[in-house]
Amino acid sequence: MSVFSAWPYIVLIGVVLVALALPVFRAADEPASRDQRTTTLDGLRGFLALSVFVHHLMVTHGYLDNGVWTFPPTGFPTQLGQVGVGAF
Repeated sequence: MSVFSAWPYIVLIGVVLVALALPVFRAADEPASRDQRTTTLDGLRGFLALSVFVHHLMVTHGYLDNGVWTFPPTGFPTQLGQVGVGAF
C-alpha cells in the first residue's frame, strides 16, 4: 500500500470523526444560534480543508523523496486538492 492510495485518507477521516465524537470535544461546540449559518456547510468546509491539507502533505512528501515539486503519481491526491479548493 502506498501513501498515495485512498486508504490512508479514508482511515484519517474515520479517526478524525471518532476523535471529534468524544465527550472532551463537546465544549468546542457552539451553542445553537439563529443566524443564517448552516452547520452542515461548515462541516463540509472542514472536510474540504482537510482534503486540501492532505493534498499538500502528499505533494510535500513527494518533494522530500524526489527533490522535485510535482503532482503525486496517482490521481486521488491530486483530485483531493483540486476538488477541495473548487468546492470550498
